[in-house]
Amino acid sequence: MAQDRKPDVYWEGEYYAPSELKGMEVRVCRTCSKAKPFIAFSKNSSKCRLCSKINKNWVYESLVSEFGEICMICGAGPVEGKRLYIDHSHLTSEIRGLLCNTCNTGLGLFYDNPAILMSAISYLRRGRG
Repeated sequence: MAQDRKPDVYWEGEYYAPSELKGMEVRVCRTCSKAKPFIAFSKNSSKCRLCSKINKNWVYESLVSEFGEICMICGAGPVEGKRLYIDHSHLTSEIRGLLCNTCNTGLGLFYDNPAILMSAISYLRRGRG
C-alpha cells in the first residue's frame, strides 16, 4: 500500500475505497485498528461492535470457567436461550461477575450503592408481617 493512499475501509465483510463511501465519516477501532464507518460503533465507544462482541464473549466464558454459569448473588442459572449479565462497576468499569436479570436490575435500582442496599437489608430484617 502506498504511503499517500488512505487505508481501505472494512465494512460488513467487504473492503471499500474511501471514495466509495463519500460523505460517510469513519473511525478507527482501537482493538482491530481497522477504519470503519461510524455506524459500526456503539455510541461513545472506541471499539467497533464486532470487537466489543468478541471481547464480551471472551469475558463471559472466562467468568463461567472460573465461577460457573450461575448468578453470583442468588445462584440462579441463565434462562433458557439467554445468558447471564456481565456485571461491572459504572464508576471504574471493573468487571464484578455474572448476574441474573433480577439481581442485575435490583443492583441498578439501588444505584449499585452498598449503603442503600444495607438499609434495605435492615428494613427487611425488621420483619413487618
